[in-house]
Amino acid sequence: MEGIHHFRYHVPPVHEYDRTGLGCSVTDGLVHRGEALPDLRGSYVFSDYCDGTLRTLRMENGEVTGVGDLEVSGGEVISFVFVEDGDGELHALGSGGAVSRVSR
Repeated sequence: MEGIHHFRYHVPPVHEYDRTGLGCSVTDGLVHRGEALPDLRGSYVFSDYCDGTLRTLRMENGEVTGVGDLEVSGGEVISFVFVEDGDGELHALGSGGAVSRVSR
């Protein structure tokens, strides 16, 4: 659904977050499968287009079981795309051309 319009193949969102600050939309994300961040393994890591905040979402049996914020502010990374390397580790491709490994 968009506004009051229903679409044939619409899948409703499983999660929404507060956008009273600079946030405006989820841009991209990827499920973390690597070993470098074991506490994030299996989490969907995503960013906001406008503020660049990196967040996490964990689901089990179709239900959201955890939501997190990786505490990366918009001034550090504004990401458009996530990719994983051969070891399953996450990298964020930023709007300015930077490639950053997602780490703690």
